[in-house]
Amino acid sequence: MFNLLCAESGVNTWLMPVILVGMVVLMLLFTYFPQRKKKKEAQQMMASVRAGKKVKTIGGFVGEIVSMDEKNGTMELNVGTKDSPVIVVLDKAAIYTVLNPDVPVQNQTEVKADEEVVPVAVTADDLAQDEKEATKAAEKKAKKEAKKNQKADKNAQDNVDTTTENADTEQVVQDAIVEENKTE
Repeated sequence: MFNLLCAESGVNTWLMPVILVGMVVLMLLFTYFPQRKKKKEAQQMMASVRAGKKVKTIGGFVGEIVSMDEKNGTMELNVGTKDSPVIVVLDKAAIYTVLNPDVPVQNQTEVKADEEVVPVAVTADDLAQDEKEATKAAEKKAKKEAKKNQKADKNAQDNVDTTTENADTEQVVQDAIVEENKTE
């Protein structure tokens, strides 16, 4: 059947299989090399994991590794604060990412004393700061609502004044019409 299609179209019979094989080879290469690179990065990340590192797990836990058991492939993760720790035992394969990886010396940048350092991840340690920011946001929202209510009250008062003026004008017009009718 393939030979019949090629014979009718006038294409060499060897060209079509070569193109198909070439496409399959390209498809395999484009999937193999990115997977190999990703696997290498994952191995480097897992090799850098040790006690004291902050990690995020596939379950969403963010915490600091307290200890690791290489024999069983598990780790103890503190997901609480330093004052009140909450220790969770997890499989080492549950690590999604390392939040404070080792940075080579040439890539490190100095932080000046007056610059604010943005944390890499929000943890329970940042609770007080989060509460302050939430309070500020609530105050800002309350001020915005108060302003909106004042504007609505002012618009309502303006509408009442306009309605009163319209009613007064209508009364004057009606009085004028009644007067005209009396004089006729």
